[in-house]
Amino acid sequence: MKAQCTNRKAPQKFYILPIGMQISIIMDMVLQEWNDMDKQDTVMEKSKRFAVHIMQLVEYLARNKRPFFIIQQIGKSGTSIGANIVEAEHAISKKDFLLKMYISYKECNETLYWLDLL
Repeated sequence: MKAQCTNRKAPQKFYILPIGMQISIIMDMVLQEWNDMDKQDTVMEKSKRFAVHIMQLVEYLARNKRPFFIIQQIGKSGTSIGANIVEAEHAISKKDFLLKMYISYKECNETLYWLDLL
């Protein structure tokens, strides 16, 4: 059985908090969702859901006038994780598969770096 993505709502008093605390709450929600995912979900399904969360975060940050270059980098690196996993799934050799998966791993680390800068 596949785990469904839940649309958790921010607490009502969420918007009166400082922006740093709001981002922290959003990231906690994303990480909790990641940990709650069914163990049978494939890496591709998890990365797709993560990309959806990243797109929601980018949209939120853009509305709150955060630095554009950081928003752009988070969007690019966070969504390319899944894209590289899809490419790896259709690799023509084992070496090609490992290369694409390693690129995806590096994109994960880059995404964490940009998120830490917020």
